[in-house]
Amino acid sequence: MFGLLTAATVVAPQPMVRHFLGYPFEVPSMIAALFAVAITRVIISMRAKSIPKPLDVAVLVLVLSSTAVVVIGSHASIIPAFLWGTGLAGLGEGILKIAEKFVAVGLEKVGIEVPKADTSDEAAIEAAMHTLDQVPD
Repeated sequence: MFGLLTAATVVAPQPMVRHFLGYPFEVPSMIAALFAVAITRVIISMRAKSIPKPLDVAVLVLVLSSTAVVVIGSHASIIPAFLWGTGLAGLGEGILKIAEKFVAVGLEKVGIEVPKADTSDEAAIEAAMHTLDQVPD
């Protein structure tokens, strides 16, 4: 009889939370983000046959770790985490340029000037590589 008079409470399901180096993250969000990275990098590497495999693996590791850091740091839910994974995987090596700019701005704020790289050699190398790509097999 007392069971009929008690009110039922509904508890919303909570996602599984784990910790990495003391930082909490939701497991489903992390799985979605890392899955998005893997699939996006596979698609990119299948489209670009000229990427050397060691470089592709290095970029994959960089993107996986960057995505994990962003998901942990932002406490992203599942859809934003998936989009972070896809977007960062699409950037690939571009993450290095973003990090270089971030560090350069930070160093300039404390009064350390970062020397500018001479890109004339890089442009010449890029032009030569483009010319070599035009040569028939």
